[in-house]
This record gives sequence, structure tokens and C-alpha cells, in this order.
Amino acid sequence: MHVFTVDFEEWFQIIYGKNLAPSNEWHKLPSEIEEMTQTTLKLLYDNEVSATFFCVGWLAEKFPQLIRDVCKHGHSLASHSFYHRPVFELSRQAFFEDALRSRETIQQVTGKPVLGYRAPGYSINSTMPWALDYLLKAGYKYDSSLLHVREPRILSNGLVEIPPNSLRIWKTFYPINGGMVFRFLPYKLYAIYISMLERIERPLIFYTHTWEIHPPENRLNIRGIKKFLQYYNTINVSEKLEIMVRFHKFCSIEQKYELLLK
Repeated sequence: MHVFTVDFEEWFQIIYGKNLAPSNEWHKLPSEIEEMTQTTLKLLYDNEVSATFFCVGWLAEKFPQLIRDVCKHGHSLASHSFYHRPVFELSRQAFFEDALRSRETIQQVTGKPVLGYRAPGYSINSTMPWALDYLLKAGYKYDSSLLHVREPRILSNGLVEIPPNSLRIWKTFYPINGGMVFRFLPYKLYAIYISMLERIERPLIFYTHTWEIHPPENRLNIRGIKKFLQYYNTINVSEKLEIMVRFHKFCSIEQKYELLLK
């Protein structure tokens, strides 16, 4: 059984566009999150997949009923920060306050405990052990951000790490568990990768974004290679996902690692 996760974001809450759409301007931009969410929920419902939604806390505050709808469909809600800012750009105190606010906001909306956290852009690395301590202090049970960790494990501070699948090239780790890689590769090649994981009995901790499943009408004016990386082949993501979940079994992080998270 593999794991299906969704980074629950608006079309303008993206790493490459963070300077074009600062958080204090978000309320002025047209929202497409409801359409993106309904398309995502239908895909999962039609294929009997339970997923973990890593939600930007700002969305939970602005669209509480939408967040409750995700819960009603049987999916788990986790935190994707409050303002979707890379962790390495924040002071330690700012990171703690953002992670705590996101968790408390989502919990207040859903009435259910929020166990997990995923850093925007997987922006917690091996040089930042303090961030994991602050996640524990903020009440989280698990993290899913560390590209340099290979297997799910309990860390030295007691936090559970459910690491994304990654590939090391020289000294840098890159996520290969979905997102851009899933968009760029022909599905047949990605299916070979999944089969390789199954042969060694290692789950795929898959991730995608709401704006990949339902490409929005609006786009930020990103230029050059960043524009290509951000938007390339989003049009085919939904079709490729339909094939993937038809031939491979997926569940949420909370279902897969229930005993580890107790």
C-alpha cells in the first residue's frame, strides 16, 4: 500500500511565485480553490483513495467549509504551514509561530487533531534540526519534509518522520515522489519506478498539488525556466493520476502508519 498526499494550495501560493504574490496581497486575488478541491475530491472518490491533505493554514481560515468537506470525504488534514513560506527564510520564532498557527487553525475548523506537517518546498534540511524540535513543541506527531532520510522512523526527539522519496545527486537531495517529476516523466517510466519500489517493499509517499490536478485559469507572470518548471504538463496530471490509482493501492499517511503515530 502506497501513500497519497495532496499539497492543498491556491494557484498563487507557489514557491516560484512568492515574490509576485506576497501573502498580504492574497485576499485581493481571485480564488479557484473550490473548483480545484472538488476536482481532487472526485478523483479520489471515484478511485476509492483516502489521502492526506497538507493544507495551507490561511486557506483553512478563509474557507472553513471547504476544509470540512475534505474531512467529510474521509481524508486526513495535516499542515502545510500558514503562509507557505520556505522554512530557511524564517527565524526560528517565526517558524514556530507559523507552524503553531496553522495547526491550531485547521484543528479549530475540523474539530480533529492535526498530526502532521510538511514544509513548503521540502525546505527543512539536515542542517536545521531545530525546526523538528519546534514542530514537536507546536504539537505535531509527524513530519514529512526530510529528503535526506530514507525510511520512516522515530527521530531522536520523538517526532516521527515519514520522508518523501528522494534521489541524491552529488550532495543534494531531490524529491522524486510526484509533483514536477510526475509531470515531466511519461507515465510508463514513472510506473517502472513504482514497480521498483514495490519489489523492495518500499512505499511511494506520493504528492501532488490541487493546482496540478485542476490547472487554474489564472497564472502568475513567472518568467524563464521557473515558468517552465511550474506549469509544464499540468494538463495531463489528472489523466496520469487516474491510471496510477487504478493499478496501485493508496491510502493516507495516518492509515499507513497508524501504529507508528500512536
